[in-house]
Amino acid sequence: MKYFLFVNTKWKYFSLLFIGNGMNFYERVKDLVKSSTELYLKDFIESLGISYDSYLGQKRHDNLPRADEALKIANALHTSVDYLVSGEGQGEHFFVPVLNQKLSAGHGQMVLDDSGVKSYMEVPRYLRHYGENLVMLYVEGDSMEPTLRKGDLVLCDSCGYDGEGLYAVQYDGDAYVKRVFKLSGKFVIKSDNPLYPQMEEPVGSDAIAIVGRVRYTIKKCD
Repeated sequence: MKYFLFVNTKWKYFSLLFIGNGMNFYERVKDLVKSSTELYLKDFIESLGISYDSYLGQKRHDNLPRADEALKIANALHTSVDYLVSGEGQGEHFFVPVLNQKLSAGHGQMVLDDSGVKSYMEVPRYLRHYGENLVMLYVEGDSMEPTLRKGDLVLCDSCGYDGEGLYAVQYDGDAYVKRVFKLSGKFVIKSDNPLYPQMEEPVGSDAIAIVGRVRYTIKKCD
């Protein structure tokens, strides 16, 4: 059994690139599916968009699935790739996608300029409480300094507004990460950098969409 990790020296995280051999992976998947879902193994694998024939082919050749498929399986079983490969690390972390799209902490930028998945990042498992629709996004600009700086990563849910806090916001066609709260029937969109004026928009306005709250941040290494 072997697996390889790419160490990104610009950021404080490791990226899983390739996983080598290890028949124990398939036995652990089988056991977890049996104990934690009501699905047959074939139905479980196919529910993730993975070809079951391909899955069996990898197993017959004593190879593990592609890294992205291994991550899907681990997340769906509420475990980690480390646990499925080695039996260690059960229940500690899970992976979320990192999108190419950036959230402006400045004067805004076009929404969904390039929202494809760039990579995956491991985050603490307690964050799963906020749902499966968690994504990591890059911060661009200086309007949220010193709280957030250009190049930081923020983990956002897609659950809309649930009280004052940091949010991913779509406003007038632009994407922002801002501090948001309600006041007198309006959303107040505020920057932590005092050089930027706050914005206001009536609750229910089509000009604003509160995408989701920032639940976790990762700071860029200086």
